[in-house]
Amino acid sequence: MDISNSEHKEIISYLQAHTNIRLRNLTEMPYGDYAWLRNNESEAVERKEIRDFITSKFSGRLVEQLEGCLKEYNKVSVILEGVWGSTQDGKLLVYKKTRSGAYYPDKFFTKIEHKDIIKAILSIRRYVDIIPTTCRESTARTILEMSLGIMDADLSKPIKRRDFPIWTRDEQTIKLMNIVPRLPEKVARELIKRFGCIGKIAEIIITDDSELLEANGVGKGTISNLKKAIWNK
Repeated sequence: MDISNSEHKEIISYLQAHTNIRLRNLTEMPYGDYAWLRNNESEAVERKEIRDFITSKFSGRLVEQLEGCLKEYNKVSVILEGVWGSTQDGKLLVYKKTRSGAYYPDKFFTKIEHKDIIKAILSIRRYVDIIPTTCRESTARTILEMSLGIMDADLSKPIKRRDFPIWTRDEQTIKLMNIVPRLPEKVARELIKRFGCIGKIAEIIITDDSELLEANGVGKGTISNLKKAIWNK
């Protein structure tokens, strides 16, 4: 995976720990923040925090960046990072994440309507995919999953199981249970707890699947189901 060296260190460190990366400067990688080759097709991601999205969209910089990406790569996506909403009078409101993981109203823009951001998103969705994330950690996990070809918006939806209730609220656990039919929740939680994310689990499956046996409740049958569900093997 190629990564712009101007990207945040937190995201770079996470991806470096889970996959092979190459840092690129502006000359080597003028368009896109993340890029990789999958199934002989080039894919790129432009990451925008909500404030950066606002300034680059209305300055014209975002259009320039996306035009460059679309000329250079087969598939282009924009990650829109952050939590945002609307004030009572329709202005844009941006939230900030605390160390405890909670979000609180941080700043509202007096000259920007919430509806204007929605229009801006809809206008570029005609050309690229828009993927929302809440924070840098979520962005890093999403990029890893996209590069491995297992990103699917429907995977984040709460699953419906008739045999027992779902107690977890962890996004990665829910995704894994959606991917692998009949995977017990406690096993899914254990896998995510031990390996961190679905992207890392997918990587282990094709490198050394015996490492998965270290997780409680995982046997050869579970590994076989993971291979079928994630890699169709």
